[in-house]
Amino acid sequence: MTGLDVSAGGMKLAWPDAPPQGTAITASLPTGEKAGSVVWSNAHYAGVVFDQQLAQDEVDVILS
Repeated sequence: MTGLDVSAGGMKLAWPDAPPQGTAITASLPTGEKAGSVVWSNAHYAGVVFDQQLAQDEVDVILS
């Protein structure tokens, strides 16, 4: 899977055959691992909401 749109609250992933809504995941980010869950998915992508929002400095590191 590949992270596409990242924000403090979650991210969109390019994820073929993504798991269904409600699936718990752990995302490995440059700032460390973050727990979250799938809130939507289709054949090619998934939307994940983080259990705890990222701090702005974490978002800055990921987007740089």
